[in-house]
Amino acid sequence: MDIDIEALTYKMNSGGERMERKGYKNSRNSNKQKNRKNTAGITAPYNFIPFCEETIPVGQDQMEVHGDMREDLLTGEISYIMTAETPVFVDDGTDAHDFVRNAWGDYALPGSTVRGLIRNNVQILGLSGYEDDIDNYSLMYRNVAGGAEKKRYDRILGSDQVPITADKKKMSVLLNVRAGYIAKRDGKYVIYSTTVDKISDKLGKMNYYVLSERTIAKDLENFPYFQEHPEYLQHDVSKGFSKNEKNQYIGVKNQGYQPGYYKVSYQVKDLNKIAAVAEPGILEREGYLVCTGYMSQKKALYIVPEIDENKPKIAIHEDDEKAFRVDFKKKENTLKRFKNVSFFKLPEEEEKKPKPVFYIYNEEDSRLYFGFTPHLRLLYKHTVKEGYRQQTSRFDYAKSIFGTIDGKSGYKSKVSFSDAVVCTTVQPRGAKEVVLEEPKPTSYLDYLKQNDGPATYNTDGFELRGVKQYWLHKKIDIPEFSRKGNAVIRALAKGTGFKGFIRFQNLTKAELGLLAWGLRLEEDSWMNVGKAKSYGYGAISVSDINVKTIDIKKAYDMGNPVSSDSFMDPFKEQDIDCFIEVYKREASEKLGSQIDETESIKKFFIMKNSKHIPDKDKIEPMVLKEYQSRKQPLPEIEQIVLHSE
Repeated sequence: MDIDIEALTYKMNSGGERMERKGYKNSRNSNKQKNRKNTAGITAPYNFIPFCEETIPVGQDQMEVHGDMREDLLTGEISYIMTAETPVFVDDGTDAHDFVRNAWGDYALPGSTVRGLIRNNVQILGLSGYEDDIDNYSLMYRNVAGGAEKKRYDRILGSDQVPITADKKKMSVLLNVRAGYIAKRDGKYVIYSTTVDKISDKLGKMNYYVLSERTIAKDLENFPYFQEHPEYLQHDVSKGFSKNEKNQYIGVKNQGYQPGYYKVSYQVKDLNKIAAVAEPGILEREGYLVCTGYMSQKKALYIVPEIDENKPKIAIHEDDEKAFRVDFKKKENTLKRFKNVSFFKLPEEEEKKPKPVFYIYNEEDSRLYFGFTPHLRLLYKHTVKEGYRQQTSRFDYAKSIFGTIDGKSGYKSKVSFSDAVVCTTVQPRGAKEVVLEEPKPTSYLDYLKQNDGPATYNTDGFELRGVKQYWLHKKIDIPEFSRKGNAVIRALAKGTGFKGFIRFQNLTKAELGLLAWGLRLEEDSWMNVGKAKSYGYGAISVSDINVKTIDIKKAYDMGNPVSSDSFMDPFKEQDIDCFIEVYKREASEKLGSQIDETESIKKFFIMKNSKHIPDKDKIEPMVLKEYQSRKQPLPEIEQIVLHSE
């Protein structure tokens, strides 16, 4: 499927131009032009294939054929070779981070990996549904610096500037956030109160103390504790802080910093100011020093007063616990850059000592939010799945081929995938340490359709953008990282070949055609597999596809001698193109239009076309700070291709 750049340009621009020549103003087209200009600097290594509006159905009888022996159903095997067009890496999941090997010690693409790749292709090309692939959970978010939900976030946490001195000098506080201690007791999580109910009426519910690293730097001689424990500070306070052009205080990052919490004694003056910190038992008050996760420009430490187990405990509902665990799992890979990842985890039953925690009960949604920094993550009011608007059939092509659960009953898969084992000379590349930060659904400017104003998971009627796909790269493009990598890549070189097999049972001709199309794709198409796709790793092409089906008459005609060639070799070579055409005709008839012209399929093949790979600067990952502060959505697929031509 060739990409017609002129046609793309016409599609995106010509409608408005024709009307303007006739003297009409097309405001919608004008807005699109403006949006394209505004999003020109927004880049990402992925984009989204839109869901088809309505899935193509198949009948239930097509799902229930596993025990049948019919001549119109096809059973057999597909063999193929996948060739690495860029270095490829599939992690074996061990601490060694080697390329996966099979039971015989050969490098291989796991059958499960290939299955997931081809199933994804089949879902798109088969106009199938994704309701089974989208988890029905609520995402969590934090809006400290800005974003569409900043006002709501600040309101719930009570973010405010409060005058705290006679000269009305103000302090930034979170009036609704409290500190306590979390523990697991008899299988349930509870939060204990502290000995301090609140510091001052001016500071709302705040019952913990904030200690600025700038304060320590100014009076370092009076804070000898931090001279003995410099690893507790996010900056090298011995070098002080200076203002930049934005009037922000900038310090020298402490490379040895790790988040944690430590038993201390402390001294307070003027109600809320920490005057001294020392080892336990030295100063008049006891508590914990809490050093939270590193964040650029963050200079705050927190002191939580000691626990009071005699006060009433707060029971954590299992839904709130589940929300916390799901959120942690989503960001766990990012947290691996810290040695002390356990700081961000819930304590287990065997941990007898309660752990400092921050929390807030929000009456607006009747939820208890808790975490290990005062700037808590909040739940969006809508679940991810509420944004899935596709009109789905009970059964579709992908479900029929790969199996599905339908209520209390299930339908087995008709296909199985072998490992694709290396079939060429192996040339391992040296280990490369990289930063992997996979895209997350919380990036609403990417994952959600954006129309009038920013849509988030708090927006009624929001809609998911589609299926995420990575762009192909012309070569490996790894930037210089400002921090230590969180993943090791030990790739196999470009040109490495892998041979694999797909066994199928009782497929219709159309289903076999769709499966073959999902494997072969179009001329010049590549796919992505494995880790570090955002840097160009894992581009693969597929060739040498051979399809064999079993001739039932030959296989079970016992009238022939056992030694006859037909009985011993009942397989028949098939023409892959014929089956693909059968599928296209059947699907087009059901659809009422040519399936090749479907928007989702056309966009899919634009992203898979190796002859029109976008320029590096159009698909590279953005700097995290820029990505978080942007206000424009990710450009459409066609815009990115056009800007690269």
